[in-house]
Amino acid sequence: MWAEAALKRGDRVTATARKLADVADLAGSFGDAVRPLALDVTDSAQVQQAVHQAYAHVGRLDILVNNAGASLFAVTEEASDEQIRGLFDTNYFGTERFAEMR
Repeated sequence: MWAEAALKRGDRVTATARKLADVADLAGSFGDAVRPLALDVTDSAQVQQAVHQAYAHVGRLDILVNNAGASLFAVTEEASDEQIRGLFDTNYFGTERFAEMR
């Protein structure tokens, strides 16, 4: 896990996941050096809020790692428009939402 490696190195980290429980245990191991947050990269308001909270926690943002991603195992003709849009919303636009924060 990227967050854990950075924390072991002594960095301060805001760790995010769709489910807070997936990153909450880091606070037990690393205390105030980590701020766990729930984040869905398909939600622009959540992305903005997470970036602002990360900045407030750390004071500056040197590195951002977006490891969010979704997969769809289907023949193109069999995938629904909704499934394909979901992939693009997470895998492409999810990253773009962070770029908008510049």
